[in-house]
Amino acid sequence: VYRAAVEPIDPPHELRRLVQRTGALPPASCHRSALSSIFIDVAELESAVADALFPDRDGLHPVAGGLAAATAAAARAVLACWKGADSRLSVLELSSALARLDPAILPPVAERRVSEGYAYYALHPETYATAAQHFVQAVRPTTAAVVGIRTIGSGLAAIVVAALQDKGVSAASWSVRPHGHPFDRTLALAEDLAGVLGRQPAGTHFLVVDEGPGISGTSFASVTEVLEGLRIPPEHIHLFPSWTPDASALQSTRAQTAWARYRAWHAGAAEAGVGVARVREGCLDWSGGAWRRHLYRDESEWPAAMPSHERVKLYHPSERMVYRFAGLGRYGETRRARAEALAGAGLGVVPGALVDGYLPLPCEPGRPCTRDDASQDLVERIAAHVAYLSRACPARRAPGLDEVQHMIETNAREADPSIAVPPLAAWGSAIRDAPAAAIDGRMLAHEWIRTRSGFLKTDALDHSADHFFPGTQDPAWDLAGAAAEFELSPAAARMLVDRYAQRSGDRGVRSRVLFHEVAYAAFSLGYAAFAAHSLRGSPEAGRFDARCIRFRARLRAALAGLSPVSSQ
Repeated sequence: VYRAAVEPIDPPHELRRLVQRTGALPPASCHRSALSSIFIDVAELESAVADALFPDRDGLHPVAGGLAAATAAAARAVLACWKGADSRLSVLELSSALARLDPAILPPVAERRVSEGYAYYALHPETYATAAQHFVQAVRPTTAAVVGIRTIGSGLAAIVVAALQDKGVSAASWSVRPHGHPFDRTLALAEDLAGVLGRQPAGTHFLVVDEGPGISGTSFASVTEVLEGLRIPPEHIHLFPSWTPDASALQSTRAQTAWARYRAWHAGAAEAGVGVARVREGCLDWSGGAWRRHLYRDESEWPAAMPSHERVKLYHPSERMVYRFAGLGRYGETRRARAEALAGAGLGVVPGALVDGYLPLPCEPGRPCTRDDASQDLVERIAAHVAYLSRACPARRAPGLDEVQHMIETNAREADPSIAVPPLAAWGSAIRDAPAAAIDGRMLAHEWIRTRSGFLKTDALDHSADHFFPGTQDPAWDLAGAAAEFELSPAAARMLVDRYAQRSGDRGVRSRVLFHEVAYAAFSLGYAAFAAHSLRGSPEAGRFDARCIRFRARLRAALAGLSPVSSQ
């Protein structure tokens, strides 16, 4: 279901860009959007470089320390803007911290991971400052040691430190990276970092900061276990998540113990006065599948929805506008640019300006499609949509054949051990040589709207860049997905591929669609099974169970029709 969202970067180049961007800020007291974007990028650079410096065991290093100082200054600037104070001094500190770093001493290559909260889940760093204020008010600490869990925890820890210092608490932060299976993370510290943490003054409170806890909660647990190993009293260990889970629901006994043992602090966007609170009054919450209540006459017509995976979105009835979380910083900027490009090509609506990561999108009158809407007009529109993205949004392929093959084999085995997946290596050259693009990634029937002027694809901005399959991929994925979701007849499916090939010039797509019919069915089956298990006991689970039945059959049929590439 999930894939690794990692990209290689050139740290010296990224540092030079940050120096330029910070130096280009206008001489005013607050540039909230620009500072937020710089803060995210500085913190992600710090995290990527720390991962390169400490691949197995976290420690201390002057380069990591220099980048952490830059992140801390950026956090103070963000906090000043949030409070309505003058951020110019913090911006000068940020510029100085970046200038002190010599690009030549940075690792030449590193891997940057996505800060999922900023990119997908409407997490605003100011909420952690609010949580820190609650902590200070309740506990009255004098000193605090803050441990951020990379990736997003590096910057969030800096925000917490800035908020603590603003309240007169002596505080500093360090970042760590737990390793291992997602349900069984462990943390290893080098002697220098363990020594620093273990020698903190008596009475110091230790704050563990991350977005989590996720499904298992073991990243938090791995840090608390190390802290207790350093003889930190449990009552001096605190958790700073983005939400507080039901400990009994976590998929790890270690995590269940940790979340029952330590006090957790968190605050919402409304309390912090950011995000949804700043978008629009009078909006209806369309998140978590709530949009279905307004777009369907009867609940029996509802498509399946996984609430925790949906973007936060609001609908303003009088404006007929959807405010959809697109992302903070470069994440939101990239998606707004894509929305503008689709609108310019006649394939989408014209977006408004980003507001705290939310993108305003006009709501076109129409109705969601069903499989009964499959027609030549729809096929032509899908072909045009996929062909445009293949031409306008070329990309480096990720994931590769090995990762996709692993997904197919795992999902088939988990769904039904009797499903036989043949060796797929013969497809290697065809898939590696295929074009790759930031494709749509989701061809669900209800995401196509039938309007007075024709068919319109919604939710078309970011599935190639989320943390699920397919990622940037062969456009054949979208063709196979459309054929599966609309249950196109063999003749209609051939017409879709032919129309795409004519518009894109991609003549080799016909054989590759066979492989992606298998990949799309395997992913859809795995996702439906995962969602049904997570939502067991709710009506939503029944909807995903129905998709399991459907895509189990499609996977069997696709595998049966998968003939060797050489014969195509």
